[in-house]
Amino acid sequence: MYDLTALEGPIATRSMHHAGIVVTDLDRSVEFYTRAFGAEVELRIDDMRDPRIAEMHELDDELMSLAILRIGETRFELVKFTEPEGRPNDRRGYDVGVAHLAFAVDDVEDAYARLSAAGVHFGRPPVHMTEGPATGLVLAYARDPDGIQVELIGEEPAPSS
Repeated sequence: MYDLTALEGPIATRSMHHAGIVVTDLDRSVEFYTRAFGAEVELRIDDMRDPRIAEMHELDDELMSLAILRIGETRFELVKFTEPEGRPNDRRGYDVGVAHLAFAVDDVEDAYARLSAAGVHFGRPPVHMTEGPATGLVLAYARDPDGIQVELIGEEPAPSS
């Protein structure tokens, strides 16, 4: 295992640059995140084969396409592996690994209604947190085209005066 005491302090890190997500259909996933959440495609590379990157992924060879998407200052990378072909993963939120992407939205109820009407799957309607450390938040969990959980998080609307 690791012996992180040998580091003698953390690595100097400015911020997290991006998170990478493997998808089965890059065009479909790019469309989902750009249309549903207004993500902008910052970079797209199709049919990339680079032995150095394959070696970093601990593969002999690979062919992949990718897109870097940006929402505000947040970036995430969608990757489609063609060689070797990526395998679907029937993930649940409690499985080890990346559990979900979370998007801060202005109105969770509105986002839920609009995405549901467009056919996006939600496990249940939004939850209004009324007690505990998350009091005042509104949360909903959807699934992207590959079944990856997408959390919508917003604040309880202020009462009208």
